[in-house]
Amino acid sequence: MDILVTDENNEKLCAIQVKTRRDIGADKGWHMKLKHETMIADDLFYVFVDVGKQPSDPTVSYILQASVVANCIQRCHRVWLDTPGKGGRKHKDSDFRRLLPDHSFVKPITEEGMNIINQYGRGWLEPYRENWGILGLPEADSF
Repeated sequence: MDILVTDENNEKLCAIQVKTRRDIGADKGWHMKLKHETMIADDLFYVFVDVGKQPSDPTVSYILQASVVANCIQRCHRVWLDTPGKGGRKHKDSDFRRLLPDHSFVKPITEEGMNIINQYGRGWLEPYRENWGILGLPEADSF
């Protein structure tokens, strides 16, 4: 883990993994791996940091529970694999995953796939923006 956080009485401990990106590239996402699909614990969180394009841009953080991240990357990756790529070719699987602020660039061929992609479309990360309270620590909003 990148950061361990505890309350002032050392009664609650949270492990945080930080993923950082700049506002470059087509999909605006964060790099993930296959292992992140199974890294689930009640006290494990991710902070996805977007530092923008320029040094003067405001930094935005999204704080998510590991189970939310695992569910998203697992389900969206499966839909992507099932969706034909350029020229109708099948996508090749790898350990590489992406957590995106908008997965709707994928055009699923099934209704189930469409439902999954709609769940993780534009704006799905907004409830997690600067939501430090999700850590469940007293005064977590002041980080």
